[in-house]
Amino acid sequence: MNHTTLRFRRVRHFAYRHGGPLDPYFTRQRTESNYYTVDGVSGNVGAAPGLGMLLGAGPSGSVAAATTLGTTQALVSVDDLQEFRVQSSTYSAEYGRSPGGQFAFDTKSGTNQWHGTAYDYLRNDYFDANDWFNNYLGVKEPALRQNDFGGTLGGPVRVPAVYNGKDKTFFFVSYEGLRLIQPQEATNNEFVPDLCMRGMGACPSGRNPGSSALQPVLNAFPLPSPSGLDDATNGLAQFLGAWSNPSSLNSTSVRVDEKINDKLRVFFRFSDTASSSAVRATGGSPPTQDTKTASSLRTYTAGVSGAFSSRLSNEFRLNYSSNLATSRAAIDAFGGSTPVDLGQLVGLGPDSSPVFGLFYGGITFNWSRDSNPALSGSGIWSTP
Repeated sequence: MNHTTLRFRRVRHFAYRHGGPLDPYFTRQRTESNYYTVDGVSGNVGAAPGLGMLLGAGPSGSVAAATTLGTTQALVSVDDLQEFRVQSSTYSAEYGRSPGGQFAFDTKSGTNQWHGTAYDYLRNDYFDANDWFNNYLGVKEPALRQNDFGGTLGGPVRVPAVYNGKDKTFFFVSYEGLRLIQPQEATNNEFVPDLCMRGMGACPSGRNPGSSALQPVLNAFPLPSPSGLDDATNGLAQFLGAWSNPSSLNSTSVRVDEKINDKLRVFFRFSDTASSSAVRATGGSPPTQDTKTASSLRTYTAGVSGAFSSRLSNEFRLNYSSNLATSRAAIDAFGGSTPVDLGQLVGLGPDSSPVFGLFYGGITFNWSRDSNPALSGSGIWSTP
């Protein structure tokens, strides 16, 4: 499939044309068993930030390159894609690394004609109605902003009065940027310590506020919502809130092709994809836990294609890829909360991993910190 006009911005949407979902399964293999190549070199250079690097397939070299948003601009931007192939079985010998589906992507190169594109995909909450759950819980609609923009430019390399690359030297440049503020709808299963436990309100008969030593931890939860439920027996109250999670990416690639003669061609391609995202916790953890991840992937690829005769040809590829992924989880100010440094609170160093558990009325609260200098927090509550 060449020069395909696409509605979506992820190359793995192509898998729908082969009957599978994103990150599709082939021959009953895991999605980590799929193998991706870009211009003939491995694209399985993904790194999973946080615990994914320790417990998952992140360090195995079997995960396809991806951004922190889960998109595939780290492989190739859609407007930089010339051709793709998908094989699900009966592979040739060159596809022996992984037993799953084989995805091959070829990037565009310049021609004797100048060609360029420009685009901007826009979404805004001004055009959208409020979420049903927000309306039901009486929560204001959070912000929604999406700008997916970029462009491409390709043609012959020309330096006036110095060099004319027509029929010989070509370039192709691609850039894609994304600025996304994604709303998180409100839920009714976020519970926090009530005002009595925090020592900020009247207590019913038989109850007392938490001790002064516990107050920094209790106040790290969001404040209860005035319209939420209040379980005075167990010291819990509802927090009803909606927010937006910001993320961004910048994907740039530059390719230069040189036609040495009719039988020998060389190319070099450099790509740089940087992405970041911040996501507040939901469900089992309070939204004051804000996890920020960042990823930076760079690839350097050189190739030589030679046709020595009608029966003999050769393809040579050389590639170097680097991928840096970081994750930082912190307890920050949100919903009236006061941030807390658990390590400092219990007198431990910056590389410690303290966990604080509070058992009260059959409910368990759990705050923890990761081994990074920044705090990580998880608030978990459950009834036995």
